[in-house]
Amino acid sequence: NYGYGVRALQQHGVMLVDHPNFREFAIWLAHESIPGEYMFDNRNYSSGFHQGPTPLILTLATRDNPAAKWLVDQALGPERTTTYGTPGLLWGEYSDKPVAPPDLPLCRWSSSMGPVLSRSGWEQGSFFCITMEPFGGGKVHGDKGAFTFYSHGLAFAADSGDLNTRSEDHNGVLIDGKAMLGGGANVSDAIVRNHMHSELGDFTLMDVKPAFEQYVGYTQTRPGKADWVKLEYGLGLPYIWVKRMSLERADRYALYVRGSVQPYAVIVDDYQQDENPRRYTWQMHSRAWGEVSAPGQVTWRSRYGGEYLQSEERGAPALFSGEVAEAGQYAVWVLMRKWPAMKNWFTHPASITVNGRGGGYKYLGDHLADWGWYGYAEQNLVAGKNTVGITLARGGRVAQVVVSRDPEWTPDTMVGTEAGPGIEALPPTATLLPRQTAAEGGNWSLQTDPRARMQVRFIQPGAEALEFSFAHKPRMGLTCLQAEQQVVQAGFAAVLLPHDDRDPQPELTREGDTGEAVLRWGPYTDYLFADPARKLPYRGANLETDARFALVRTEGERVVGYMLAGGHSLAFRGKLLVGSSAGPLCVMNDGNSCQVQAPGGAIVRALHLGATVVECNHQPVRSGIAGELLIVPVPRLAQEWKVETSEDGSTVTVEGDGPQPLKIQAPQAIKCVVNGVSVWFSRDGFGNIYPKLELTVLTHGREPRDSKPEDAWVK
Repeated sequence: NYGYGVRALQQHGVMLVDHPNFREFAIWLAHESIPGEYMFDNRNYSSGFHQGPTPLILTLATRDNPAAKWLVDQALGPERTTTYGTPGLLWGEYSDKPVAPPDLPLCRWSSSMGPVLSRSGWEQGSFFCITMEPFGGGKVHGDKGAFTFYSHGLAFAADSGDLNTRSEDHNGVLIDGKAMLGGGANVSDAIVRNHMHSELGDFTLMDVKPAFEQYVGYTQTRPGKADWVKLEYGLGLPYIWVKRMSLERADRYALYVRGSVQPYAVIVDDYQQDENPRRYTWQMHSRAWGEVSAPGQVTWRSRYGGEYLQSEERGAPALFSGEVAEAGQYAVWVLMRKWPAMKNWFTHPASITVNGRGGGYKYLGDHLADWGWYGYAEQNLVAGKNTVGITLARGGRVAQVVVSRDPEWTPDTMVGTEAGPGIEALPPTATLLPRQTAAEGGNWSLQTDPRARMQVRFIQPGAEALEFSFAHKPRMGLTCLQAEQQVVQAGFAAVLLPHDDRDPQPELTREGDTGEAVLRWGPYTDYLFADPARKLPYRGANLETDARFALVRTEGERVVGYMLAGGHSLAFRGKLLVGSSAGPLCVMNDGNSCQVQAPGGAIVRALHLGATVVECNHQPVRSGIAGELLIVPVPRLAQEWKVETSEDGSTVTVEGDGPQPLKIQAPQAIKCVVNGVSVWFSRDGFGNIYPKLELTVLTHGREPRDSKPEDAWVK
């Protein structure tokens, strides 16, 4: 409840509430919210709801903070099912006027913390995140490079929540079953090598190799295991890096692509531990129901599509009736879901009656958890006609009711008389009860679910030889897709295509087993190439490149955007798009801006496309033009550090490329910018900061001057 403390300080003239870090808090939460769902992205937390106006958010909302005002409105929801509570009685502004979404960019890269948060809109749309957290900020998971993806009201790629800290429970890659170390004292780190965002898409290159290779150990200062929650300044130090294993590389390229019918994502992984064949496992956890739909292809679906009844207010039950041949005890299964705005689970009991007798109740789960089968066991049915009644609060949805005399059978997705894509065939021991309640008038309305689904298409060479399996994790409410290959150098390239019955269907065609694919979806055609394990340049029907990943977008016959990552050159049908004298480099051009990241001293040529803004290594640069090509000379950084501190000491600006680690006397610093990028930094107890240039510098509190690495506690 530090929000009360902030408010109390304000009453005494201490305006801590106007500190930039506090103002940033509301902006951060706004970027983490899922469009149209009244929830936050659930990374590493057990509950992602907008839980109500907190003292700090309410206080920020009164300080001309549009993001905080919007968060208060989102917490209340369109149904106003959450109250203001005590903070609201003290400081709330009781207005029913709608609050506009904050005027913020659709992509947020926290260059100091690591996560990249992308969205297609604020009211509706999709949300994508690739995450990491440097150690030192509290509890840390082994999830460096893990991604989440929400679209069409469903958590297609979901996080495992608060208590599941292992990377085996996140969306990453395992090596011979081994994962990153994270959680507790086994804290690790990673490096964001590059980030770009534009109207074409949001791109991140994350080096997760350090998270496999080493973790943090401490000095032992008390009986028992040292733990991050028990650290005290001046005790348990110094930190040291404990070596665990060695890798050649572990790079994850992630691109959230805009402009198609729906935004989609591309995840490309380049992994190699050593020169021995090893088993690499690509993982994705989901709330949806998954099945292998073709070699190299998995389809995730919502568990139901079609007509359903929605409760507009608690009242008469929805009735489902049918006949069974034998009297006896039956399990009753009901397929239900909640309306998105109904965010508090405890407000949604679902009770049933069987032939007029009470049959029990269940609580509906989160909307993003998809349709779910709720079982009511040991119900006595008669031979002949039986009727099941379902009573729901406003916003509850019911689609199917099944009775089964087999106590071991559990439905998983929607059922039918015959099996089909995403449809489970009823066994002989089960009966589907038809809906009897008419939706005209009364407290029920008839709605249609367009059945959200997402194709996961692997396009790298050898994709059709991947071995797929599904690991069900009922405690987390998730199913984990595992795609495996036994190789020396592993390459995965997954294209994630979300859509539903209202969207034109995406048409993705692989150009043989080459790594090249063509996506025709809406007004654009996207030509994709991904072969992270390849060592030789590729020359195909449309693309020529030596990149790990490339994308070329056309409208008709005209190139309107392109992206290259991890190479030197890219051409489309013989026309040069990117060429460089040195590399590897990353280039993104959406026709408005051209962004380049390349080694100092390189000369980069890039197809102009009318771009009016040119940036190189996150800094504006002057470029030349030769015909249709931009000529971008990449500046060389001085081999020393130039450090400037603002007058109030709060901001430190650094330029150059000098010796590491970089140590700066700046006791009042709250922000450090290195070569144009705001970076994470650690402190010691003597007023020094250590900006993160590669791995986090292991400094915390007042280290005992006589501490030695051999004193450190190692697991």
